[in-house]
Amino acid sequence: MPAGKEKTILFDIALSRVAAGKIVAANTVGKKIPNDWYVDAEGLPTTDPSLYPHIGALLPMAGHKGYGLAVMVEVLSAVMSGGGMLNEVGHWLFGPTSAPENLTQCMIAINVGSMMPLQQFKERVDRMIGKIKNSPKAKGTERIYLPGEIEWERFAENQARGIDLPDDVRIKLKGMAEDLQMNMNTLYE
Repeated sequence: MPAGKEKTILFDIALSRVAAGKIVAANTVGKKIPNDWYVDAEGLPTTDPSLYPHIGALLPMAGHKGYGLAVMVEVLSAVMSGGGMLNEVGHWLFGPTSAPENLTQCMIAINVGSMMPLQQFKERVDRMIGKIKNSPKAKGTERIYLPGEIEWERFAENQARGIDLPDDVRIKLKGMAEDLQMNMNTLYE
């Protein structure tokens, strides 16, 4: 969401209780997952990350409301776009790197200028951001973050000093490099 003087508000989330990558990461390093992230083939909570993605399902965020939102987003991004739906989407983490992912997207663009002048909109977004940031904070809380603000800060840090890769990502990159017959050391140069 564009702002005027403030940073653009970005909101990119999984509609499941947790992003699937966290389950993959836990499995890669041999850790269990919380039992409210995933259910097994019988719909029962599980702490076993090795079941993902072939057996069971991710639980939706926000209970039935998150489930409803996830279904509607799936209609827009998969059904209407003609791509893989639900478990029909492939991923290089779970199969050959040459396999098609069958992944589609839905992008929605709104012409703000058809509702109000763009500059007025940006000023109003800035004003809203100011109201949020200046709201009373919970005891022990120093700052209120907007969606995407932590990521903007991390981006600036990464630009300045480089990116630290978690162990699970290093392991997956090593496997991908081997599949593609690449020298892993060239990835870090």
